Amino acid sequence: MASENNQQAVALTASQAETVQSVLQQWSTAKLVDPSLASDLVATIRVVKQDHSFDWQEFSKYAYRLAALYFAAAVLIFVSDYLPPIIRQWILAIPIALRLVVTLGIAAMVHIWGHRRSLAKPQERYLNEAIHTLGALVSALAAIQLGSRRYRSGNVIRCRWGEVLPVLALIYGVVAIWVKSTFIWSYGIAVLGIHAFVSRKYFSYILGSHAKWSNLPIRFVVLGLAMICYSRRTTDFQHTTRLWGLAYFFNAVWALSAEDWYDSRESWLVGKPIQLYWIFIFLFSASLSLWHGLRFNNSTTTRFGVAYLCINILSKTFNIFEHPVCNNATLFAVVALLLGLLGWYAERVNTLLREKYSRLPW
Repeated sequence: MASENNQQAVALTASQAETVQSVLQQWSTAKLVDPSLASDLVATIRVVKQDHSFDWQEFSKYAYRLAALYFAAAVLIFVSDYLPPIIRQWILAIPIALRLVVTLGIAAMVHIWGHRRSLAKPQERYLNEAIHTLGALVSALAAIQLGSRRYRSGNVIRCRWGEVLPVLALIYGVVAIWVKSTFIWSYGIAVLGIHAFVSRKYFSYILGSHAKWSNLPIRFVVLGLAMICYSRRTTDFQHTTRLWGLAYFFNAVWALSAEDWYDSRESWLVGKPIQLYWIFIFLFSASLSLWHGLRFNNSTTTRFGVAYLCINILSKTFNIFEHPVCNNATLFAVVALLLGLLGWYAERVNTLLREKYSRLPW
């Protein structure tokens, strides 16, 4: 049987062959398959060299996305620095409504081109996504025209960003859902973050009219929590939405727990008790994120939990070890010892669990 199977060998890479052999060995040990059958199946495996180990598809994704960003930056730099003033004044003299119609028309044509191309050449997925990204960037120009207004001088046009940014985030969200692009979806979330940074009005409505509740870190705490909770409803963008929400939330809570934040005259929380309150929230949130990642095998929440636990521990222990007797070498030695003990304990528990469950019947 083995000789017959050798003629029909299965070509696998080294990592794939190792995985298959491990599974067959476990099945044979658990008496789920006959040992002779397992050995015959192992004999059919032929390890081949992986000639295309470089992921060209993934490379094309990042290349196209960076190309779209650099193209947008090139256009902005050209318009602001190299476009002749006469042409710039002529563009600004065009009525805002006409400029809005023109930019919307260009954006629509770009999106139609990308849609038709995705139907004709679906295998070139990331190039089609890049075309839609350019259309979304042109839509940003349309949104700016929608919120712009001319001042008395006639030559100065300013944009009401508080009105433009929500519209722009909505446009990016609709386009992302249409073309199923996490990259354009990230554009929309980034625009929401910019809106939270520059606008206080909407957060005052949500959190109260008092200025302290619309302070900058609190806005991102609320925005991050909202994204984390909403990520479950975004099937195609769950990972991306959760990633941005975790970033907004943890950076904001870390800023609130930092001692330097309370030295500012504009800070609204003053005093060590409140600072300790945010420190405990930070520790609890990072620990909860780490637990969630380990419990549900989620690498994103695991990495956020570990990263921000380390950031919190290191930032606070630097303050504890400011005494001349306890220098930075002592600090890192103590942290290394604690982490080493935690690693030893976790590995010991893992070994005991493996020994325990290997004796149980399957």
